[in-house]
Amino acid sequence: MAVRFAVLLLFAAMAWAQRCDPPAPLDDFWRNRLLLDGRVYEKSAIREKYRARFEADPSLENQYLYARSLVGFDTKEALRVYAEILAKDSDNPWVHYSQLEIYRSPAFRDRAKLRASFDVVTRACPAWVEPYRYLGDLGDDSPAARLRTLLDKSTDPRELRLYPTVWAAEFRLKAAGEKERVNEDLNRLRGTEGTQATIAAGAKLIGDEPLAKEMTPPHPFDIFEAERAWREAHPYPKSGDPPEKKQEYAHAALDASAEWIAKAPLRIGGYSQRLSALEMLDAPRDEIANAAEEVIRVARADDRAGGATYIANIAREYVTRGILLDHVPALIEEVLKTFDDPEDVFEVDLAPNHERTVEARMRNASWHVASLVTLSQYYEKVGQIGKARSVLVPVPSFLAGLQVPEGTRDENLGHNILSWHAMAYRDYWDRMAKIDERVNRKEEALNDYREELIHWDYVRDKLLAEQRRLWKELGRSDEAWQAWVDAIPRPAWRQPGPPPAEFGAVHRALPKTALKDLDGNEWPVERFAKTTIAVVWATWCTPCRSELPHFAKLAERLKDRTDVQVISFDTDDNPETAKQFMQENGYRFPALAAKNFAEELMPYFSIPRTWIIRNGEIVEEAHGFAGDGDGWVERVAARVKD
Repeated sequence: MAVRFAVLLLFAAMAWAQRCDPPAPLDDFWRNRLLLDGRVYEKSAIREKYRARFEADPSLENQYLYARSLVGFDTKEALRVYAEILAKDSDNPWVHYSQLEIYRSPAFRDRAKLRASFDVVTRACPAWVEPYRYLGDLGDDSPAARLRTLLDKSTDPRELRLYPTVWAAEFRLKAAGEKERVNEDLNRLRGTEGTQATIAAGAKLIGDEPLAKEMTPPHPFDIFEAERAWREAHPYPKSGDPPEKKQEYAHAALDASAEWIAKAPLRIGGYSQRLSALEMLDAPRDEIANAAEEVIRVARADDRAGGATYIANIAREYVTRGILLDHVPALIEEVLKTFDDPEDVFEVDLAPNHERTVEARMRNASWHVASLVTLSQYYEKVGQIGKARSVLVPVPSFLAGLQVPEGTRDENLGHNILSWHAMAYRDYWDRMAKIDERVNRKEEALNDYREELIHWDYVRDKLLAEQRRLWKELGRSDEAWQAWVDAIPRPAWRQPGPPPAEFGAVHRALPKTALKDLDGNEWPVERFAKTTIAVVWATWCTPCRSELPHFAKLAERLKDRTDVQVISFDTDDNPETAKQFMQENGYRFPALAAKNFAEELMPYFSIPRTWIIRNGEIVEEAHGFAGDGDGWVERVAARVKD
């Protein structure tokens, strides 16, 4: 009987292995599965393609592909379809592998389900290392031994990149000889192509800085960083600067653009810089037009750069300079398709950030209005003043229908949402004022400028000057002018209000999970019955690194308080990384390895955070670090006054 059972297990393992190993050549299912796994989150055309495919042929494979295309867009529906598949095929490895991403995400986090799917997929595909990327999220490092066995036999550099996952688990387990094992792994990896970054990570863990430096791959050219550094070194000329200084700036910008284009020919930054420099130099029209066409070409291909906004600016430049005017209507039609496309702003439901989504959609709405303004200017330029007005007719109802939240969790995002909305109104009313003046409707133009000022008063003096001019042309009295000005309200979104509270009240009970500090000492949840000030941080978090010196001062200040403890929750994957960082900086406050612990306590992950804990419950929370270190210490200490 035992022999028969062993044979059955052997055949089952062989069947699973065949199912998990890619066929040669790849069949249709594998090609589509890899295609979906290799993309991020799918737009409606892709989702519709796989839905139609499943309806035409309702096989389990097509059902899986359809559900997989929904992940990130309608993940609840994907899980429902996955459940139907698992009811027929409980060990389907692709369903369980996809569920690892889902149950790891903030919106669907469920460590029990994550572990269940992990166990199935690693049993069904015992030689597949990809599921182990989620090892650190399980809350249990025991599978690390299996991953080490797989990696120790592997020569595939893509798989060998998972060694840091093994090392992190082994350091969390505090097994003897962690650093010796890392050193042995590095000796094996040397000479294997494509493992330099892995070797560098391991070298840092064992303190071999020369090896880490040798193996750290050079940073690829980062055009965003190059632009930032260049602008920091070359401040934009002020309005009162002499022409020679502006010319010098423009020539330097032109030289920088040539370098950026050579190093990053597929990115838009260099081309945009070149066009701006040529405009500043007042280059020949043909040269500016050619540079603008290059920006358009690259903008259409460089999805990461928000290409439609560049194209919209080019259209506006054509109108301003009176060049290539026949191109303008088609360019505006093109960008409006992007700005009006609901899927241009995609909110991933695995980790939704509704305020950021609303802010991005409001930005697109503002660009929509700005593009119609450009089209209106084009029609005026070609002598069609009626069309110049008619293209703007839909704008008021368009803006009135936008979602404008009254309050937001993120004050900066909330300000951005309101300012984009106000900016759109500003563009509309400013354009209407120009049209009304053009047709000698001075009364309407006066009121247009007033409406513009109600929405946008950053150029208050300029707008009041325009109104004052029209006021005089209409023969209004000086005595009534001041009453007119006084009656203009300040934009609602710029009304001063009370500053947001640094700490907000919350009620989150700590998980009943014992933590360990970086020296391996246990911290059961009972230790948090005492009032506790805790900061949540990681070594990779720049604001955290700025905050920690002041947190150390806070800990020193309160060290003699028997009723208060000051600790930190580190969220690095590998506690050894944090331990080295603490030692290098001389920090002596307790640091607890708490990545999963902290994630469980956050609706969305963002650090640094400061928590006030009383009786095992977070009762106050502050986000971020304002940068005023000494003031921060005073304000946090005040939360636990005697």
